[in-house]
Amino acid sequence: MGVLSPTASYCPRKPRARLGRSGAVAALALAWLAVPLWSIPVTAAARPHHRAPATSGGSGASATAAAAKPVPPDVWAVQQSALCGAAVRDAEQRQQLPGGLLGTIAKVESGRPITAMSDVRAWPWTIDADGQGYFFQSKAAAVAWARLAMARGVNFMDVGCMQVDLQMHPNAFRSLDDAFDPAANVAYAAQYLNQLHDRDASGNWYVAVGLYHSHTPVLAAAYRERVAQVGAGIMTGFGAPEPLYMRALRQGTLRLSLVGGGVLLIHMNRQPSLRPHRRLSACQVVAFLGSDLPARARGRNCRPRAG
Repeated sequence: MGVLSPTASYCPRKPRARLGRSGAVAALALAWLAVPLWSIPVTAAARPHHRAPATSGGSGASATAAAAKPVPPDVWAVQQSALCGAAVRDAEQRQQLPGGLLGTIAKVESGRPITAMSDVRAWPWTIDADGQGYFFQSKAAAVAWARLAMARGVNFMDVGCMQVDLQMHPNAFRSLDDAFDPAANVAYAAQYLNQLHDRDASGNWYVAVGLYHSHTPVLAAAYRERVAQVGAGIMTGFGAPEPLYMRALRQGTLRLSLVGGGVLLIHMNRQPSLRPHRRLSACQVVAFLGSDLPARARGRNCRPRAG
């Protein structure tokens, strides 16, 4: 979802970023989802299929029997995702980008499960409209939906393999159809990333990756971490291993190593109230936290005061 303005808010949706948008997603999330992107119903008319060449002669019945069967969904998905892959490899070579960098960003931007939940690849017919993500089965379906959304006055729309924001980059493509062309979409994103590297990032690819998503420091940092995790294989897709700190937060416990040795276990769902209250004495703190404190802290000699 690329570059956000310095004052943009952040609402992560799926593991992707927005190229040139001033608004945002839910959480990567690791926000990484408001709505499962692959759950969009596809009508029969939108399902792509190939027809076999008509045979010469024969009755109408034989011609009908010769009609091609629809391409299996798994084969179609591999073929379509490969369009992004080929465009990425070509753009990386033309723009002399670090090997694998653009492909990792593409996976973060428009990645979806293909042959398995852990097999996440960039998808060319992806749209993020005002923070809502959609995967479409074909270019025709994506272009048609995008036209209707723009007619309704959508505020921002990220499209294609690299999720280029059409509102923030109005001169990036000659037409909406061109914006969804994998080669054109990826080529523009690669050129833009190179531009960020040479100018705003002062030759630092690590900084350029964050700026691709946002010029707001905290959002850029979160995006860089996401790209690094995907690139390292730590987070390869849905159902992949999650960072330990995220698991701890989800489970409600967080262990912190103490400088003097030992570990402090924090119960995320059992914190003191934020409302004003009288301060607890050291002995009351020991009694409240109990086994969560290191042994030496629990050994404090606390006795009730004489009445």
